[in-house]
Amino acid sequence: MKNLKEMKIDELVKLYKIEENEEMKSLVLVQILKNMETYICSYLSKEYKFLLSSEYKEDEMQLVLTLSENQVSNAVNWLMELIRQGKVLNYKFTSATLDMQYGGMIDGE
Repeated sequence: MKNLKEMKIDELVKLYKIEENEEMKSLVLVQILKNMETYICSYLSKEYKFLLSSEYKEDEMQLVLTLSENQVSNAVNWLMELIRQGKVLNYKFTSATLDMQYGGMIDGE
């Protein structure tokens, strides 16, 4: 079997469906999400010309995208299309914290 990091998403999905070991299924799922993060960030940057930064929080299975103020409307339209297609199940929009806006300067980092 290939290393999980070398596998494409369709190969990982097939493996996930047939894998019986729960620990291995979890590892496969995490790799699927990491691959999706890379794809999503690349796609957003190329197609929609928005995305200041991204962060994948593995323990929460959450992708955090940071946008500028003028990028938000395109991002919302893109997200609504993904929801209509059933590709996004849960989302949240929030404004950036002061700490995020000033790059950690508030708490002395």
